Amino acid sequence: MNDNFREATLMCLGIALGIALISTANIVVTILTIFSIGTILASTISVVVSLGWTLGFLEGICLCILIGLSVDFVIHIGHAYCAAAERGVHTRVDRTREAFASMAFPIASAAFTTFASACVLFFCTITFFQKFGTIVMLSMICALCVSLAFYVALLSVLGPEGSFGNIRDFKNICSCKPTKSSGPNSSSRRGKQEQEQEQKEQER
Repeated sequence: MNDNFREATLMCLGIALGIALISTANIVVTILTIFSIGTILASTISVVVSLGWTLGFLEGICLCILIGLSVDFVIHIGHAYCAAAERGVHTRVDRTREAFASMAFPIASAAFTTFASACVLFFCTITFFQKFGTIVMLSMICALCVSLAFYVALLSVLGPEGSFGNIRDFKNICSCKPTKSSGPNSSSRRGKQEQEQEQKEQER
C-alpha cells in the first residue's frame, strides 16, 4: 500500500504541477506552489500519523483526494499574484499584498464552509466517512495556514518581479528573428550606394 500511495501521490503532484503552470504561466510561482502543496500534504500526514492511524487503503484514498483540496487555495493566490503584473504592479511585495487582499477572504470563506460540511461526517456510522471527515478538516486547517501565511511569505521573499519566469517571454524569445548584421561589409555597401547616388545627382 505504501508503494501505491507514493505512486498516486507523485502522479497527483505531477498533475498539480501542470495545472499550476497553466494557471500562473510562471515557472517560479509554479515551483513555490508545488512546494507549498507538498507542505500541506506533509503536515496533514504528520497529524494523521500522530493520531495513531496507519496508511491503509481508506487513508490512501482520502490523502489522494487531499491533494486536490490543497491545490485550490494555493493556486488562487498564485494566479492573483501573476495577474497583478498585468495591472502594472511589478514588485513582489506589492503583488503579494494585492493578491492577499483580493483572495484572503474568499479562501477563508471556502475553508470555513468545507470545514463545516466535514463536521457532519462525524455522525456517520461508516468508518470511511468518519476518517474522510477528519482528514478533510485537518487539510482545511493546514491548507489555510500554509496558503495565507507560508505561501504568501514565500511570494513576498522569493516571488518573481516583473516578467521574470514568465513562459510567454520564453515563447517570444524563441520566435525572435535575427537582425541583419552591421559589419564592415554592410557599411562598405552603404558607402558605395551613397557614392552612386551622388554621381547620379551630379550628372543631372
